[in-house]
Amino acid sequence: MALVALVVFVPRVLGGTPAGPSNGNQANGRGLNGTRTSSDPTTAPTTTTLPPASARVTAIGSLSRVYTEPGKELLPPHSPDGAVAGPRQVSAEVLYPATGTPGGAPVPGAPVASGGPYPLVVFGPGFDAATASYSPILDTWASHGFVVAAITFPLTNPAAPGGPYRPDILNQPTDMATVVQQLVAESADQASPLHNAIDGSEIGLTGQSDGGDTALALAYNTCCRFIQAQATVVFSGAELHAYGGFPGAFFPAGVTLPPLLAFQGTSDTTLNPPAFTNQYFAAAPQPKYLVCLDGADHIEAYTTTDAYEAVVAEASTDYLDHYLWHQPGSLAAMAHAVAASSVATLSSSCS
Repeated sequence: MALVALVVFVPRVLGGTPAGPSNGNQANGRGLNGTRTSSDPTTAPTTTTLPPASARVTAIGSLSRVYTEPGKELLPPHSPDGAVAGPRQVSAEVLYPATGTPGGAPVPGAPVASGGPYPLVVFGPGFDAATASYSPILDTWASHGFVVAAITFPLTNPAAPGGPYRPDILNQPTDMATVVQQLVAESADQASPLHNAIDGSEIGLTGQSDGGDTALALAYNTCCRFIQAQATVVFSGAELHAYGGFPGAFFPAGVTLPPLLAFQGTSDTTLNPPAFTNQYFAAAPQPKYLVCLDGADHIEAYTTTDAYEAVVAEASTDYLDHYLWHQPGSLAAMAHAVAASSVATLSSSCS
């Protein structure tokens, strides 16, 4: 079977916000419970006290989006009707802090909560995995002050035309970049329900398994750095080596790269053994953090409501609070969450 047609790369935007209009209100947003720290490093930081990451601090709203990627096609048998080429489309379920009573399921179309603009966190699922499987962690992020875009990639999702097709992972960094750029642009649109909801200068790239590989490539590989992220979170991912791998080089010297938080199950011996995570983590520049999940397999820690998921949700939210909300004390809170857990350890390698 042939790969989809070669992607047409979206413009690089390095050292600034993703391509697309600014929302005009990015330097000093309002926090959920006080004044957010300014993103201007020359400004003295202000202190905001946020609830623990495990607390649901707002209700959650949801919107569904589908974006057509100009100049790219899906080829049979992976096109929508399986017979002729069709447009390449990437969809996303967008979760966001909303008005209403905290603690319930996401409410479609609920009004965005006051307190924005909010950082944008984009999440890529693993091969043949539905984004809904990760809802405990994604809901935690959204309820704690982040707009979360959970992507359904065109050809690696469970309902992909012709069945999930893993070699299409090579095209997924542009899918993820497209979602970022379209949502930042939508935040600038006065007619959008997401108007002024997204801070386009605060972008987090995240994913699990192949979705984590995608986030790694978009953040750290010279082939695919189409946007400038401020934080990256990878759940059991790797530098892709299959299908020829991504064509560029990971962790290039002499350029600004975002901080990294990696999670790895120590009992993931088949799909993503610890050695894969250890390899890319060792190559990544500081600041970087690695959480070993003692006895966890490839996906359980991210999809099952248990002790693994609890520490992953709390530690990752603390990390995002630090690098996207610039909250004092968040890294200490992350370290405390891991230390207090009976199933996780901060380390420089997992075994």
